[in-house]
Order: sequence, then structure tokens, then C-alpha cells
Amino acid sequence: AMNQGLSAVLGALGSLAPTSRAIGDIFGSE
Repeated sequence: AMNQGLSAVLGALGSLAPTSRAIGDIFGSE
């Protein structure tokens, strides 16, 4: 159960990282 939660968190972070970086690029270019 703990491993499932950990992998879920890592999966969420992995999918959020590119998104936040894209947002950073958008705001950084302004």
C-alpha cells in the first residue's frame, strides 16, 4: 500500500514537472 502511494506521488510529480516547466517558460518569456 505504501509503495503504491509512493509510485502514485512520483507519477503525479513526473506528469506535473513538464507542465510547470512549460508554464515557467510562458511567464518567463514575458
